[in-house]
Amino acid sequence: MGMVRCHEERGEEYMEYIVEKKVEDLKNEIEQMEKELAEAKKAYRELRTKGLREAMEAKKLADEAVKEEMKALGYPSTATHFNWYWRDLT
Repeated sequence: MGMVRCHEERGEEYMEYIVEKKVEDLKNEIEQMEKELAEAKKAYRELRTKGLREAMEAKKLADEAVKEEMKALGYPSTATHFNWYWRDLT
């Protein structure tokens, strides 16, 4: 009986090892999937907001061009588009 019990104990230890190994493998797989999900979310967010970022950059360039034109026309650099828009330029 002693050998059978010893064999059973080894079998149980082996099964525990297999279960622990599977749990560890699943944990690692989940961590990898979470990293991939975070990367996919970032890529999605960048694609979704690409048009907005491009429009904001175009607005910035246009604002700079307007500022340079106003400066060339002699308007003070602190004037905003509202200040000169409502001014009577006649």
